[in-house]
Amino acid sequence: MTLTKRTFPLLVLSFLWIVFFPVKGVVFQICLYLLPLLVVLSGDTRKLLGEHNRHIVLLSLCFALPLLLSELRAVLLWGGALSDGAFEAFWRLAFFPVVLATVCRYCHCRSRQILVILTAVGVVYGLAGLSGVFFDDVFMPRSFGPRASGFVSNPNPFGFLMSVTSLVSLFLLLSAKHRGEMILALVGVAVSFSAVVVSGSRSAFLGGVVALIVMALLGRRCSVPSFSRTHLFAGLGIVVVVAGVIVVTSQPLDVLNDRIVRATQDIRLTIWSHYLQRFFEHPIMGVPISCSQKIQIHGRSYGPHNMYLSTLVQSGLAGLIALLTGLLWVFRKAFFIGPEKIVVVPMVLLLCCYCFFNSSLFGNEMTQGVFALIVALTLHPGKELS
Repeated sequence: MTLTKRTFPLLVLSFLWIVFFPVKGVVFQICLYLLPLLVVLSGDTRKLLGEHNRHIVLLSLCFALPLLLSELRAVLLWGGALSDGAFEAFWRLAFFPVVLATVCRYCHCRSRQILVILTAVGVVYGLAGLSGVFFDDVFMPRSFGPRASGFVSNPNPFGFLMSVTSLVSLFLLLSAKHRGEMILALVGVAVSFSAVVVSGSRSAFLGGVVALIVMALLGRRCSVPSFSRTHLFAGLGIVVVVAGVIVVTSQPLDVLNDRIVRATQDIRLTIWSHYLQRFFEHPIMGVPISCSQKIQIHGRSYGPHNMYLSTLVQSGLAGLIALLTGLLWVFRKAFFIGPEKIVVVPMVLLLCCYCFFNSSLFGNEMTQGVFALIVALTLHPGKELS
């Protein structure tokens, strides 16, 4: 299908959403809600979206329904107010990812193009984060001290974005089709690997290591079609040297080392112990966590800081089974998408590992954005999302 007046807004909104998904901003929110609206208003895209109705139902059952049932139980038994958690889970984890896949198919967007755009976005955000570390007069927020965050509000999701970028850029480097793509991939590898370390995010660092190991196992037979292995290893050598200089000369390296050494003293252990007790009180269906019920440590309130524990507390064992079912479905779909499985399967593992230590899939735009991209890449196997 050629580019028309109807496809152009879809392409623009999709591009803007990918560019701004690391930021909790107005542009991200506009694209998040306007893009599905345009798809629903168009007859052709409605037809394509209808072909994915079983995927919407499956993702809704796995992510939104357990939260909704838990909240309805709290409303009926304790007279609490119904929050927007279930709606957000449905919209961002069930409906919107499938809509994004529909847009890619409607506009004949290749899966490789999504990966290239994501790498370019990661490079921009990574350079912003590194600039905030080495230059004190930049406008980047420094509320987390020497840890890099760039345009992102927190160094942990920033590190997660950089881990995703490192996986994607490395895949593009190993399968580069032309010189421009290889240069972008080299820059992406150097910037993202450096930025992961200077973010000081242990969860992103650990998840990235696990994902890279799995990526190496999946890509043992991956060849470089357009460039000799000599050029490849020479380029990687330059990247390693540049990244090493950046990491060694940056203060956040000491911060990450100190945070790893003090891991056994992390307040997460106290947080997890508290919410595990909450789970044992309501093991089957769970109970929603209001602001007044969050644990207080040193004058600050904390949520579970663990996607699986958060699901256990709010939705019980029923919710955890549904969550794992949804993740296993995405993981299984990722194995049948062709060469891109080398990077998409590790992305799923990275997401699962990161959310174990840090963020909830139900309430963070960064993890929701990556999840939507993963679903879009897995719903249409092959070279083109069409």
